[in-house]
Amino acid sequence: MSRGPGSKRIVRKRSQEIEPPYRDPVFMESLPARPVRILTEYIDPLERFRREKVGDTIVMFGSARILSREKALARLRKLQKRGKGRGTPEIRKAIREAKALLEMSRYYEEARELARRITTWAMSLGDNPRRFVICSGGGPGIMEAANLGAAEAGGKSIGLSIQLPHVTAAERLHKPRIELYVPLFFHAQAVVRSACQSADHFSRRFRHDG
Repeated sequence: MSRGPGSKRIVRKRSQEIEPPYRDPVFMESLPARPVRILTEYIDPLERFRREKVGDTIVMFGSARILSREKALARLRKLQKRGKGRGTPEIRKAIREAKALLEMSRYYEEARELARRITTWAMSLGDNPRRFVICSGGGPGIMEAANLGAAEAGGKSIGLSIQLPHVTAAERLHKPRIELYVPLFFHAQAVVRSACQSADHFSRRFRHDG
């Protein structure tokens, strides 16, 4: 059909494809979508467990401030060397604290050795599924000792990293082979309980400022 000189051509535009809301980064970072984020932060570690064939775990936890014997001894010797001939109250206090850290370092070494022995035994049970995998935090102290002991046995360990102001990635001596980011503490507790067969708590150094 011919068009008259004043007629207009109708151009049909293809309607823009509508993306589902879970692909919208603005929505997913919004407050209304927080329940969805919480759910994914719980499901993701469980899916990682499945992919890594983790059957069950041994949870090890304790203070993040406990040092290895090597580090604690080096700190004490450094302070004693600095304090020779200068018996100021500050130096004496620092030396007392360093001696306490050295005494507490036995828990680091015990956690490291226990993780090594458990992992050595668990690896003899096969890897489908992996039995009694060491699970701890991803930070320093007892968490570091547990991950290090498992690595020394040649096995994998699970490290749950949560948002804490005083723990940074730079403080880690050894990173776990299976590292999971669990931003909220109650998520970490839920994930830990999901496959836990035993929980080992190493002594904690309590400090009260004020």
